[in-house]
Amino acid sequence: MKRHTIFVLALAGFLGACAPLARETSPVWVPSEKRYISEAQALERLATAPVLLLGESHDNQEHHRLQARVVAHLSGLGQRRALAFEMIDRDRQASLDGFGTGEGKEAQALRLLLDWDKSGWPDFALYAPIFQEGMKAGWPIIAANLPKSSMKGAGKSGGLSQAQEDQLGLNTPLAQSASDDLKQDLIDSHCGLLPESSLPAMMRIQIARDGAMALSLIENMDESGAVLIAGAGHVRTDRAVPLHIARLKPGLGVLSLAFRERAEPPSPPESGNWPYDLVWFTPPAPEVDHCAGLKKRLEKKIKE
Repeated sequence: MKRHTIFVLALAGFLGACAPLARETSPVWVPSEKRYISEAQALERLATAPVLLLGESHDNQEHHRLQARVVAHLSGLGQRRALAFEMIDRDRQASLDGFGTGEGKEAQALRLLLDWDKSGWPDFALYAPIFQEGMKAGWPIIAANLPKSSMKGAGKSGGLSQAQEDQLGLNTPLAQSASDDLKQDLIDSHCGLLPESSLPAMMRIQIARDGAMALSLIENMDESGAVLIAGAGHVRTDRAVPLHIARLKPGLGVLSLAFRERAEPPSPPESGNWPYDLVWFTPPAPEVDHCAGLKKRLEKKIKE
């Protein structure tokens, strides 16, 4: 065999061995540093923040698998945190306290306790791994969302007591850009079907829900802190739970991570609007026409 042929084959072998490393891209983006970090580095950062906000797409199974993985990682380090859920209203906390956690507790029992199948949230099976990891670690399960009984009052000025409105942040105006962004998010997430007249009330309710979640985290922090499981919109650093935590308890360390759907992690994603401390890209869930279902529900409500 000729010498140059041997060299070419050796070079090809070397490049082939290196190719996977060259192509490998971590899915965890750090917007403030404009760079990707490894999953291991992301987990290290998560372990150091007292309050962790893990923002999801509710119907993406991979997001819930990764949330459960984060909980398992933290508990494996010996951390004990409160595990709070947007999916549970704050007025259900007494039931959760009576339920308890620890080895031998099964997440499926929570499904019955919380009447999950009637709640309107996606299949409990998606969330069961997160509950199970938290319960196995003995972490307290925390109800974080604004109760339905308070939503109507939150939607109008003076609908709740002055103290309640102050606590929930309803008397602390958002920056104009953040307010405009929230309004557009509500329009987009409801497929443009909402009447303009309903938007002010819905914006107030969204602010109150963020305030309630922040309050739940602060009130229930365990020795290592707290973790919130919520939609990605609720963990935005520009207008959601982080803003309320800063208002209620200045100086408390918060790290916001959003799991976002992309067929391939952007390279680089500087042009995107990423109002989070970390963005963990995942494959998208199968497409579902949520707008068609929403349109049917709204039409039914109008007829009633």
